[in-house]
Amino acid sequence: MPKIDTRRRPTQTSLRTEPRSRLQRFTAEVRLTAAFIGWILLSLSLLSFHKSDPSWSSSGTGHAVANWVGVLGAWFSDVAYFLLGFSALWLIPLGLYGVLRMWRNSQRAAPTAEAEETVSRWQKLRPIAAVAGVLLLPLSSAALESTRLWSLAAHLPGEAGGLLGHALGAGADTLLGDTGGTLVLLAVFLFALSWVG
Repeated sequence: MPKIDTRRRPTQTSLRTEPRSRLQRFTAEVRLTAAFIGWILLSLSLLSFHKSDPSWSSSGTGHAVANWVGVLGAWFSDVAYFLLGFSALWLIPLGLYGVLRMWRNSQRAAPTAEAEETVSRWQKLRPIAAVAGVLLLPLSSAALESTRLWSLAAHLPGEAGGLLGHALGAGADTLLGDTGGTLVLLAVFLFALSWVG
C-alpha cells in the first residue's frame, strides 16, 4: 500500500507572509497609539479654534485660552487655519484615514521577499498616489474656498482658503479665468479624493 504524504504543504498565504516578532508588534502598537493620540489632539485643537486665543497671528484678547488643547492647540489651529482656511478641517478625516491604515497594516503579517517580487507596478505606485491625494485634497479645497467662499474670511485668522489657498486660487484664476480655474480646481479635488482611497 502506498504511503500518503501527510506533511503540510506551504499555502499561497504562508509563502507571502512571515509572522512578526514581538518587538515589531510592540513598536507597531506604540506607533499606532501615538498616532491615535496625536489625531485626537489635532481634531480637538481644530474643532475648538477661537480667534481670541493668543496664537501665531494674534496676541489674543487677554482672556483665558479657549482651545481645548491649550496654548499649543491654539497655536496649531491658528497656523493651520492661516495656511489652509477652513480646508484645514480636512486634516481630521485624513488623519483618521492614516491611523486606520496604520492599524490595518499592523494587523498584517510581514511580506516575504518572494511576495515582494510579485508586487505589480500599480501596487508599488499606490502609496505615492495616496500621498499625492492627501496633499492635493486640502490644497485644492483651500483654493476653491479662496475663489468661491471668500465670505468665510471673517471667521479666520487670515483669508478664506488661507495663504496657500489664496496663492493657488489666484494663480488658477489668472491662468484659466474664473470659470476655468474653478473647473480645474474641482477636477483636481475630485481626483485627489479618489487617490486617497
